[in-house]
Amino acid sequence: MSEPKAQRKTLRVVIDPRLPLGEVVKRHLEAISTTPIKVYDTLAGAAGRSTVARILVPLISPVENLALQVVDLQNSAQALELWKEEASAFLSKARRMRRQLIVVDARSLLLNDADVLAALGINKAPEAECADIPPAPDLVTLVLADSMLSNDEEASRLVAEIEAMRSGSHQVLLDAERLSEAHSAYMSLRGEAVQNRARFKELSQAGMSMTDENALLRENVVQSQSYVAEVDAAALKARKAAAEENTLLRESVTQSQSYAVEADVALKAHNEVVEENALLRESLGLQVEAAEQADMRQSQLVEDCSILRKESADRHVLKAQVEALRRRLETDKGLVASREAIFGAVMLENQKETSEHAASGQKLAGENLRLQSELDGIYASKAWRVASVLRSVRSGFGLLK
Repeated sequence: MSEPKAQRKTLRVVIDPRLPLGEVVKRHLEAISTTPIKVYDTLAGAAGRSTVARILVPLISPVENLALQVVDLQNSAQALELWKEEASAFLSKARRMRRQLIVVDARSLLLNDADVLAALGINKAPEAECADIPPAPDLVTLVLADSMLSNDEEASRLVAEIEAMRSGSHQVLLDAERLSEAHSAYMSLRGEAVQNRARFKELSQAGMSMTDENALLRENVVQSQSYVAEVDAAALKARKAAAEENTLLRESVTQSQSYAVEADVALKAHNEVVEENALLRESLGLQVEAAEQADMRQSQLVEDCSILRKESADRHVLKAQVEALRRRLETDKGLVASREAIFGAVMLENQKETSEHAASGQKLAGENLRLQSELDGIYASKAWRVASVLRSVRSGFGLLK
């Protein structure tokens, strides 16, 4: 499929985003190119569907690329394997597009190398070079990277293929002057290495003495561990004894708690007995008081009985007088009639009084019987029997006085 003229006149450029010189190369190409440029990240993106479009690929030298990876990874073996992997991937794509590619050295492009400009179709060199070219890695790292690429068969093959694919000249990073500087740096590093070996020897000797000390320390640790084991065994034994003692203490506490419960029950029963005794004492006091009142009432009844007996005696006297009068009346029937009326009246009066006294005597006799019944009830009561002990005690105290 044919391309539009605008696209055929545009210079396609592939710049890896990881390339340290990428932005500088892009600005320099925009400054020196006579045709518009379009930057791509990959070869496949730059090629698109075209098989004839020319594609510019600025690359840094394999030595510089590997040196930068050694600095990033801090591991030369890993850096070499990563470089070989990336170089193989690039070449596998570049081989299929070789007729379209213009592979140039990026630093030579920035220095406006004539062969590189000729490969790009720029016949007249620009007046000024690029001023902000980033510096290359240090010489020691470059020498190390060059040595690694030279001593690895696969890496040497990949480097040769990349150089064969490259157009124009390339900047030599390791010329005679820089190699001399690298040799001086190497000799300086070698002197430092000799000093480091001597220091390492001293450290080795110190390490040997420290090894002996470590052996002694290990022995001490072993002894300490055995002592710790003994202490652990003693602690285990002490814990077992403490557990047994705690079991005994728990049993003792359980018994004490049961004893305490029994004591509480006994105390409660004792308190109930004390309360019952207090109630009995109070009841006994009331009964004693009732007995004393009964004694007082009995005394009063005795006095009343004496009065009744006296009145009864008076009644008998009156009855005797009546009988005497009656006998006198019977013997004095021959008295004068005037006196009979008087005597009759007196007799009637006496009979009335006698009837009244008889009624009063009957009433007193009934009262006497009632009082005697109450007195018998008092003598038969439980209070009187309980109070009899107190009276006996009181009478005993009276005898003692």
